[in-house]
Amino acid sequence: MDPTAVTATAPAELADFARVPTWALLVLLTFAVGIVWMVGFTFLGGIKVNYANFAAFPITFGIGVDYAVNIMARFRQERAGPGGARRADPTGAVERSVLSTGGAVALCSLTTIIGYSSLLLAKNRALFLFGAVAVQGEVSCLFAALLALPAVLLVWRGLTARL
Repeated sequence: MDPTAVTATAPAELADFARVPTWALLVLLTFAVGIVWMVGFTFLGGIKVNYANFAAFPITFGIGVDYAVNIMARFRQERAGPGGARRADPTGAVERSVLSTGGAVALCSLTTIIGYSSLLLAKNRALFLFGAVAVQGEVSCLFAALLALPAVLLVWRGLTARL
């Protein structure tokens, strides 16, 4: 897909998400799950958060929310039928959304994870810990978007009926 087209459609997509608060709330809840996992893995790994590695948090916020937005946008496209009518099968829409968009989201995240993983080779402890926290954040947000969001869409039938 042309990057110019993506950049041009992003503001319209964000405005559309803001129009229906349920979509935005679901994306933010998915993102919050990823952040909670990130914080949990950071503390389970025995990493003390300091000024140097704390910078990974806002970077993860900016990057990680996109994964859930992309999955949710594709779900909404799959649910849209001809003439604006909704398709009856939310399970198929979730499956098609994850199969079609999940690979692109995973590849995007993988490239970021590879970049952050290079910091794990650093001899400087601050750079190493920044890389470790950033990788944990990327993996957490990726799994939240690819596993938690589709699970919520499948389990919460009343929600998907309105989306």
